[in-house]
Amino acid sequence: MVPFEVDERRGRWIRPAVALRGEADLESVPQMRTAIERCLSRPGRRTAIDVSALTFCDVSGLNAFLDGAQRAADSGRHLTLRRPSAQVVRLLVLAGCAEILLGRRAARRGPERRLLVRALRRRAPGGRSTR
Repeated sequence: MVPFEVDERRGRWIRPAVALRGEADLESVPQMRTAIERCLSRPGRRTAIDVSALTFCDVSGLNAFLDGAQRAADSGRHLTLRRPSAQVVRLLVLAGCAEILLGRRAARRGPERRLLVRALRRRAPGGRSTR
């Protein structure tokens, strides 16, 4: 088990951001929610969560991300996940929320697109993409 850590990034030119490391599961969700809330309370229309060092994410972690995205949207803001691993992308695709949490542009371009296409091919019968 990899311990869960939160690194809140602050800077004059950096949008509110948080980097998550370790495993996002039922045990770490309260810490995740607190970090996301703190990020959303700062000024700025966009909030980024760097999940590149997230080694595992279960449905409770996914729910924390979706709740944060909903709270952001309710206040006219955007919350997006940045640099997700293949495991996180696959979870987002299977849950049908990749565009919500990665953003439409990232879901269609960039390194996440390649991971999305692979995950969709695994999901579709006969190995064909559902799109």
